[in-house]
Amino acid sequence: SLVEIDEFQHFTSFRCRTIEMYPASFPLGFDRERYVETCNRLCERADRYRRAKWARGFGDEGRQRQRAYYDALRDLATPAVGRPPLIRIAALEDDGFAAYRDYREELYRRLGLGEPI
Repeated sequence: SLVEIDEFQHFTSFRCRTIEMYPASFPLGFDRERYVETCNRLCERADRYRRAKWARGFGDEGRQRQRAYYDALRDLATPAVGRPPLIRIAALEDDGFAAYRDYREELYRRLGLGEPI
């Protein structure tokens, strides 16, 4: 399984829109409602993060649009090529240890590792 760590800047209004477009039955390695809720809570700050940074092919606010596109591409392509859904871990305070602590049980369950030590 693949695991992706998402810092606060991944929770933009653009990312929220991509997640909301996924088919309801599409297999995801994260809690869709939790991610949408987090996007709605953090999007004002995340949308401003490096707002002026241009990204080829994505127009104004290009970096945020590009990040949302690549996150959606990974979410959708991973199962499409026969892999288990991509597991996403939110590390909102840029603290990997805290994110692991918060998601440890879910991560073990999704990876089929049993109970965490």
